[in-house]
Amino acid sequence: MPAKARHEMPDWLLLPVGFVVVSALLLTAPLWIPVAMLWGARYRRRLRKAAESFRCSTCGSVLGAAAVRRADEEWEAYVRELMRKNPGVKFRMVRNVHAICSTCGTPYKYVENESTFVVQSRDVGVRQTDDAGTAGGPHQGQPSPGGNS
Repeated sequence: MPAKARHEMPDWLLLPVGFVVVSALLLTAPLWIPVAMLWGARYRRRLRKAAESFRCSTCGSVLGAAAVRRADEEWEAYVRELMRKNPGVKFRMVRNVHAICSTCGTPYKYVENESTFVVQSRDVGVRQTDDAGTAGGPHQGQPSPGGNS
């Protein structure tokens, strides 16, 4: 028997293995939502903790939870307005502004692996593309290396 044939799965075994895999995915599905919620809460807690110990590079004040809330509110308002102006369009968006200084308005991007913030230009606060893959909007960013713009 050739070496390659030894490692191939017999055709009669494909159906039971597929059934077991699909069953396992369906049985564990109720765990996915709580895990995703915990993961999101953990991320938000780390973001707030980093903001509470980070000083604005422009004015020197501590960012704090208010800066994170301000960025969240601006992001939600931006997305709401985008959806209102373009009903039915599916956008792929990347959020790059995670905190905005409450004192001077300097935008910051959160660098999770370093648990810190870096100043983010307003021009690259949001990068979006529609279904056709074209970039646009008031906060368009630089084209991605993959040629998506």
